[in-house]
Amino acid sequence: MATTDSEPFLVPGLPDQIEITRTQLPGTFVSSPDLDDFHDKVREAEVMAYGVVVNSFKELELGYFEYERAIQKKVWCIGPLSLCNKDNLDKFERGNKGPIDKNQCLSWLDSMKQNFVIYACLGSQCRLVPSQLIELGLGLEASGWPFIWVIKTEDRFSELEKWFLEEGYEERIKGRGLLIKGWAPQVLILSHPAIRGFLTHCGWNSALEGVCAGVPMITWPL
Repeated sequence: MATTDSEPFLVPGLPDQIEITRTQLPGTFVSSPDLDDFHDKVREAEVMAYGVVVNSFKELELGYFEYERAIQKKVWCIGPLSLCNKDNLDKFERGNKGPIDKNQCLSWLDSMKQNFVIYACLGSQCRLVPSQLIELGLGLEASGWPFIWVIKTEDRFSELEKWFLEEGYEERIKGRGLLIKGWAPQVLILSHPAIRGFLTHCGWNSALEGVCAGVPMITWPL
């Protein structure tokens, strides 16, 4: 086991050799009084369970299903399933309340050609610093393709907002780029025929939603 926060360690109990550092761990994996009891209950349930129903499919992560069988656990793969139906309002309302109106979002997408828009969203736990996000924004602008860019508004967002204003970024991309600052109606966006590709951080919800929508993905694991 690692002795410092920056020392890589091998994640135990997985069929793949995955090395990370403590600083790369998601917050839910860090010990805290609020979560320790919950984690204990999850581990106890895993030990006691006869089997597991998984919103996934074998072709996506075969090794993990085989691993479960090796420890005598039943696994039923029922995915990929989207957690909403085909109604646009239901797709829009999945998740948190966002800063953009459903009609505004659909109107912008409807104005674009089919298979023409890049959707970039790196998740609600994105840890990129402002300088990295600026490079991403410049890359999207330089790509020549219309795009939707979803940006988390926590942490150091004010630095990015300052750059937007000083550089006139939003004015430069007007009509070709749509910025969504905060939560985005991702299922609604991905299911629209205008979407050509999805730049994703490979979060579980995003991966399954991309698969369900049949959208090509540019993967940037974070």
